[in-house]
Amino acid sequence: MKKVFKYPLSLHSVTQLIPFENELDVLYVGLDPQGIPHVWVLVDSDLPSKPIIFYVVGTGHDLPQGATHYVGSYADRLFMWHVFV
Repeated sequence: MKKVFKYPLSLHSVTQLIPFENELDVLYVGLDPQGIPHVWVLVDSDLPSKPIIFYVVGTGHDLPQGATHYVGSYADRLFMWHVFV
């Protein structure tokens, strides 16, 4: 069954277990009402979960090896953060 779930991010690489088949369907990247960065993902809860690494990178910083697909950006006070998988 398809559902929307949110997963917390940090300023370090974060590995999450997310149920999906072929492509990750990220709907939104931003701050939740408490100001904590999250990524909202459309998942199929009938599928097995796979580990996904989210890379959070500041503007002007080098991308880590493995950060190949951009999924969104969010502002946190004075800084812009960019999220890749």
